[in-house]
Amino acid sequence: MKIEGNTKELSRIQTDLYSLDMALSSRSALGLPVPGIVEIYGRTHVGKSTLAYHLASQVNPKGRVILCDFEGIDVDYVRRAFEQEGFDGTLKIIDAMDDKGKLRTHEDMLDDMTKEFYNEETSAGIVDSIGAISPVFEVENKIEEGFGAKRATIVARFIRRIGVPLRGMELPRPLFVTNHAHEVLGGGYGHQSSGGRALEHVKVASLYLYPRSAMHIKTSEEVLAYVIEGQVEKLRYGKKGRKFHFVIIPEYGVRRNLSALIDASELGIVERGAVVKIGEKSLGRISELYQADVEGRDEVFEPIHKALKEHRDGMGKT
Repeated sequence: MKIEGNTKELSRIQTDLYSLDMALSSRSALGLPVPGIVEIYGRTHVGKSTLAYHLASQVNPKGRVILCDFEGIDVDYVRRAFEQEGFDGTLKIIDAMDDKGKLRTHEDMLDDMTKEFYNEETSAGIVDSIGAISPVFEVENKIEEGFGAKRATIVARFIRRIGVPLRGMELPRPLFVTNHAHEVLGGGYGHQSSGGRALEHVKVASLYLYPRSAMHIKTSEEVLAYVIEGQVEKLRYGKKGRKFHFVIIPEYGVRRNLSALIDASELGIVERGAVVKIGEKSLGRISELYQADVEGRDEVFEPIHKALKEHRDGMGKT
């Protein structure tokens, strides 16, 4: 058939996390579809922001990432998380204070975010968190006054405005928004997130995160690294419902090598006992692999990455 019109091909960015790339895949194309808005949501302390940092750094290691934060950040941790990913570009944090030391409104901060997306050097953006947006009405009026729909209105306006540079610039770029999960009330089942219907309709993917405590990497005395499980709850260009895993070390962020270890363990490629093995080959104790990852000794994990690649290639042939 013949297709007329000036349209852009859909691009995908590989996340460097095996099971997440597979969960987001469609017709053998791996990775995150761009351009578009990707929601990352879950309860407190499941690594929503940390995963957003990881994904944004993968778009372009020398690019320009815009961070609009509404919850407060540890700048040293953010820097460390990005640098651990090999990011050597620019992180622009939207100012929360004006030049007179006064708190800016969240509406103004979102306007700045939109303007930054017209910059050709911008490679990705992060809004952290949609659920923490406080409309100016809430700040300036009495606490008992109801403005429940204002947040959704602000989010809808922001989404409409940023949609132009998000889709219209030459290089495709994603916008990651983190969000809080809430239980469905009134006898319903499952969970939902803030932001209203506008966000629900336009996002290209929605990733729900929760801890997998039984899989945590630990010694007999302490947890060394946390395993987070996720599920793709919306995927515009592919199949929803697939699960994925990744590993976080609180001081260092998302760990590519240890995440590969967990993926290989889930697939039965490695045996994770007192000693981790691939076939008859021993890779060492779990504490030794943890230390190798922290020290950046990637060569220790090469057999795992090679085995995962072979598994992926085999899946593509079936």
